[in-house]
Amino acid sequence: MKRLLLGASSAVLALAAALPASAQSNASTQTVDDIVVTALRREESSQKVGLALTVISGADLDNRNIGNVNDLENSVPSLEVDSQLGGGQPQFRIRGVGLTDYAANNTSTVGIYVDEVAYPYGVMTQGLLYDIARIEVLRGPQGTLYGRNTTGGAVSVITNAPTDTVQAGFSASYGSYDAAKFEGFLSGPVAENLTARLSLAAESGGAWQYHRDTGESLGDKDTKAARLRVNWRPTAQTDIDLNLHYSRDESDGRGLRLITTPFTSGGGRVYPIDTSHRITGWGISPYFAQLIGVSPNAKPFRDNEGKGVSLRLNQDLGWATLTAIASYESFDRREFNDWDATSSNEAGTYFFNDIETTSQEVRLASPTGGRLQWLAGLYHANESVDGGFYSDFSEAKGLGFYMSTTYCQKVQTTGVFGNVDYKLTDRLTLLAGLRYEDESRDLNDFKTAVLAPVPRVNATTSKSHSMVRFLRRR
Repeated sequence: MKRLLLGASSAVLALAAALPASAQSNASTQTVDDIVVTALRREESSQKVGLALTVISGADLDNRNIGNVNDLENSVPSLEVDSQLGGGQPQFRIRGVGLTDYAANNTSTVGIYVDEVAYPYGVMTQGLLYDIARIEVLRGPQGTLYGRNTTGGAVSVITNAPTDTVQAGFSASYGSYDAAKFEGFLSGPVAENLTARLSLAAESGGAWQYHRDTGESLGDKDTKAARLRVNWRPTAQTDIDLNLHYSRDESDGRGLRLITTPFTSGGGRVYPIDTSHRITGWGISPYFAQLIGVSPNAKPFRDNEGKGVSLRLNQDLGWATLTAIASYESFDRREFNDWDATSSNEAGTYFFNDIETTSQEVRLASPTGGRLQWLAGLYHANESVDGGFYSDFSEAKGLGFYMSTTYCQKVQTTGVFGNVDYKLTDRLTLLAGLRYEDESRDLNDFKTAVLAPVPRVNATTSKSHSMVRFLRRR
């Protein structure tokens, strides 16, 4: 932001000599709009936050056509958001620090938060960007502010809160490939000291890819989401916020392209390099279709469902503000991808996961406005990730089998954190923080097995590296 201000000042000075006095007066009074953020978990001007910070308002999300978290990397410096091999699981990296993994059970060192609630698994972050107040992206370690391990940074999504007056609005759009999108909200008072906001969103169509062999389309969206926020202020010192939300994604998957060298399938067919970004390919074998319970003509798809609830209490104690947050989130992932991008069945993958997380946070924070600002808190979370994935290598050269990987993961995390910042001068602030975390991560019942045909060697094991050794022996 400082570079933008200097640039604007230079432009004003360069034009001053050529403008009349009245115009010079108007030009010199232009200022950059101030944005109130909660990057340090308190409300303050974004110009006074002593952290590397990028803020995108809800209006900017619409103006920049940011419809999901993947699009953020086009507007936030040093942020990368990848959909692993075209799948529905984004992975986040800030300044190169983060995670690259297609499995659902690993967590990134970039923390994702929605209304201060952690979404520890990347696949849970799909379908969140509707009726948004702003998004704050903080670079560098933020564990002393949030309690979790966030050495890469944090992406904080803040949704629009209920309003004290009746307000309503909606937007609808229609675009190329029959893509349609709808968003709407209704907000206002329900009773004395009680307000609510209901938000809805849906998308459909947009199949911009096509199968190189059959011309069949791919890429239709079919998403639905709803959020209800209820705010109750029983006293001037007490604020209670309830957040209920639900999302469903039954969209097509995204196809991959052949972009480097011609690909020769296990059956000997040669696939040329794809010359258009719209070209892709896919296929599914009868056995694999039966295994995952879909049609023999199925295309890449998602069938994901998320739901959750959170309750937040803010209590003004005079000498400090007490904040307590409790949340429950669940996400069911069912997703089929074809990673060889051809009709040959060489790398089909089906993911199935049931994710549940509960978290609690209690913190105290000093009143705002003083030179010394502090916060201290306790964070605890329990997480469960069950499921795994099936792989179809039935037509891959040198392989010719189907495999399954299943597991049951339990995670328990407890963190104690604190942060202090002291304003030495109006332009110099000293920040310091500490965090202690105890985390147990148990991977139970892990098993990788060949489903068909029956292998000559024992490929069923509880060791995490046995699949790699088996493939090498083949």
